[in-house]
Amino acid sequence: MSRSFSQESLTREADLFGVDTDPSDTVHRGESSSKSPRGKPGSRRRCHKVSLHIYDLDSMMAAMNQSFLQPLGLGAFHTGVEVLGDEWYFRWAENEESGVVWMRPQAHQVHIYRESIDLGFSELTEGQIRTVLGEMVDLWRANTYHPVKRNCLHFA
Repeated sequence: MSRSFSQESLTREADLFGVDTDPSDTVHRGESSSKSPRGKPGSRRRCHKVSLHIYDLDSMMAAMNQSFLQPLGLGAFHTGVEVLGDEWYFRWAENEESGVVWMRPQAHQVHIYRESIDLGFSELTEGQIRTVLGEMVDLWRANTYHPVKRNCLHFA
């Protein structure tokens, strides 16, 4: 079942770790200042920028990635996708809640930011993007996470 949603109804990354690095980050969440050329309500522009943010799992893995794994074309990373001004990723938990959470871009509380890759622009409208995200929230349950077969890399 496809649905659209308000981001306020989802779990924020800061809520998971009990830390909120920027309280103003939650103000006007889910709203967009962009309007169609005709300014019709509910009509949003297309061409929203999409970025992939890559993190080292921790400082030890950062050293291993840099020194040993990267020269072999390997590595162990966490990833999130930024769209509409928020970063979305998939995480594990022992419950049936959604494993899809959002946070301020490049600000993961546990993993160490490494780099970003520009993925270009989405041809979807804001409403269509939110519908896709809503579907992912429904499909990506936290207790379905698997370190090898279904993780943040698969989600991204």
